[in-house]
Formats: sequence, C-alpha cells, structure tokens
Amino acid sequence: GVATLLLALLSTAVCAIAGLLVIAGLGRARSLAARGLTLGAPLLGLACAAFAPTVLRCGEAVSVEGSRPWVSLQALAAEDQQDRRNGCFILNPTRDMQRRTSVLRILAAHPSPPPQAAADAAIVLLHAFTVAELRLSHQLFRLAAASGHVPAYELEKAALDRLQLALGRPQVHGTQRFHHP
Repeated sequence: GVATLLLALLSTAVCAIAGLLVIAGLGRARSLAARGLTLGAPLLGLACAAFAPTVLRCGEAVSVEGSRPWVSLQALAAEDQQDRRNGCFILNPTRDMQRRTSVLRILAAHPSPPPQAAADAAIVLLHAFTVAELRLSHQLFRLAAASGHVPAYELEKAALDRLQLALGRPQVHGTQRFHHP
C-alpha cells in the first residue's frame, strides 16, 4: 500500500544520496582504491534504482507461527533465502527482524527441533546482528550437521565465522569476505 510505496521512494532517495556522498567524499582521494570507489558510485546509484521496484513486492514478512512449527520454520527459511535473491533484505530490513522474532518464538515453544527444522531456523538467524542470535545459529547448524544434515555442515562454518567476527575475533574457516556482525 502507501507505506510500501513510501519505502520504495525513501530507499531510492537514500541510494541517490549515498551515491552523491561517495562521489563528494572520494572525488578528492588520491589512492587507486578510492578512485575506483568513486567511479563505482554511479553504479551504486543504478543498482539501488534497479532494486527500488523490488521493494514494492517486499511487504511484511510472512507470519507463519501456528500448530505446525517445523513447517513454519521451513517457510521462514524459504522466505529468507528469497529475500536474499531479490534484494528485499536490503530494501526492507524489518522483514529479517520479523523472521528472526518468529524463529525465536517457535524455538522457545519447541526447543528440540529435528535436523531440517534446526537448519531452517539457523539460516534465518545467520543474518542476525546480535552475538546471541549468531551463537544460536551456529549451535543449530552444528546440531543439524551432527544429525547428518549435509548442507548444515558448510553453513555451520559460515555461522562460526560470522560469530567470530561479531566477537571481534578472526575467522576460523575464512568463509566471510565482508564483515557481517
């Protein structure tokens, strides 16, 4: 509705301002890296403008809590991954927060998820910004991997590295190219 349209307009404006700030701040820079960023600023603006229509499809996160907690976790994980593919996690970060809140509620009510449900919960929590949620993501991936959930084995490494970075420590496995608290 109107709120989503306003969010799209706001995100486009923020992207344009960010691009201008990058150009203004780095335009005087002498280093090759800074000049490269300056040249990339217009691309940043174009990328943001390209994602602006996506926010129109990025409403509230799906509310799936109910009597089928493992199905709910699966739906939340699928939505989380879809948001990573279409950019909604950038344009509407509250969706991530809503999903994490839902996952935490489900886990509080059902603290012993089967391996697939643990992995589904962990993938949502992997995109957290708090040490506690990143620690829980790592623990859930470890649980799933120990139970034979093959994809969780590699994701457990990523969760550990993100946790390490959030704690101000070096990565163990080197899975993170960018600092993600």
